[in-house]
Parts: sequence; structure tokens; C-alpha cells
Amino acid sequence: VEHYPDGRPKDYYSDLVIYKGGEEVASGRIRVNTPMDYGDFRFHQNSFGPTVAVEVRNADTGQVLFSDTLVLSQAFGSTPYEIVEVPTTNITAIMALAEGGIGGNVVGGTFIRGGQEAKLAVMGFAADTKTEDVSPDNARPDIALRLAPGESRTERGLIFSFGGVSYFTGVVARKDPGATFIWIASVLFVPAVWVTFWLARRRLWVQVVGSQVRIAGMADRFVDLQKEIDEIVLKIGSPPTPTAPDPPQRSSEPALAGG
Repeated sequence: VEHYPDGRPKDYYSDLVIYKGGEEVASGRIRVNTPMDYGDFRFHQNSFGPTVAVEVRNADTGQVLFSDTLVLSQAFGSTPYEIVEVPTTNITAIMALAEGGIGGNVVGGTFIRGGQEAKLAVMGFAADTKTEDVSPDNARPDIALRLAPGESRTERGLIFSFGGVSYFTGVVARKDPGATFIWIASVLFVPAVWVTFWLARRRLWVQVVGSQVRIAGMADRFVDLQKEIDEIVLKIGSPPTPTAPDPPQRSSEPALAGG
């Protein structure tokens, strides 16, 4: 990820490599508006966000109780955090990025402003604190630490170590079996619109009274409807007998003929 001087993300991308059967079959750089295609799949850059490397050890034995790179998927205001149950202890710890100019930005995370060092805030709650009731604004934590990258601190018999910040990337792989049909429909839609708007439309009414047939109609203004009706009457087998004067052709006035 690259940032503007004020911390807003300037660009974020992923260098993606695709393997099939253990062999590399495709590679490329993807961005939000620059996906990569392979076979029937299209790979999109979807999101990014911060992760923190955290380790918790027993201070007496040195045993590693917890070690992971956490995706900070929750947020309190503009502060991303995650909740960790420390194994073999009664400690529920909130791991939050406390400094480094954090601001809300993208799905699943936030960004760290360029040129500023992020620090990890650890707030631990002991005993029967319910996980769903824990949030960064809870008061009186049993453990309260703030660690710089590479720093370790000991509290309540536990050693907390902060390995630093990195980023996760979110990639979406799409396969749409109906895409071909959508393209076919789109191609057919164009001539359909052309036919609708550019070919002349006509409406005809026919009345039969005894041996007399009357034909009336309406059409677009550039159609000589009177001439067309006369041709229809001639094909029926009787010369046309106009029943009304020939008015200027307009779409709101019918053309009439009888025979």
C-alpha cells in the first residue's frame, strides 16, 4: 500500500501468482479496477488492512501460550482491535493499534498514516469478564501495556511481545457461468432498440358493415399511410372510395378509406 502525505491510501495492490497442479500457470498485479483473468475466473483486489504480530509467553517457564498474526477485524471508533483469549490463563486481552495515525478507510480494516510508527495497546481483563462485554472503552483493565514494534513487557506473569505491523489483502475470485448469456442478451438488445425507435409503426382498424369495408389507421408522420391503405383496398379487389378529405398527415389524425 502507498499513501499520500496526509495518510490517505494512494494505491494498494497485490502481486498474485496462480498455481495449478503444483505448477505456476499465471501471475500478475491486481488492483481494485484492474483484475486478472485465468480460465473462467476473474480475480479482484477487494480490500486491505493492518495485522499485528503478537506473542504471549509464560514468564516463569518461557512457554509460548499464544503466537499469531492478528487481523484487526473489529473497530472502536477509528481504532482497530481484536479480542484474544490467552490459553491456560484467565486473561481476555484486547489487542488494539493505539498510535500511528489510525483512521477508518476500507472494508475489514484501517490504515496507518505514512511516516508514523504504530504501537500496540494491550488491555487484559481477568476472571469472569465476558468476551462480548469487552471493548476498548472498558475501564480498569487488569493489564495495560503499550508496545512499540520489537518491544516486550511483563505483566501478571505473562510476557507480551509485539512483532510489528503488516497488511492483509482481500482478494475476490469470481466465476459467472451466466456471463455469456448476458453478453448475448446485450448484443440482441441493441438491434431491438434500433427497431423500436427507427422503424415506422402503424396501427390499423378495420370495420365491416354488410358489403362495405372501412379501414382507418395511424402511423408515424413520415409514413404515407393513405397510400398504403389504398394499396390494401386495391389488393382486396375494389377501387378505393375516399370517405373523408385528405388531411395533412399527422400522427393524431387517422387516414380513412373504404371500398
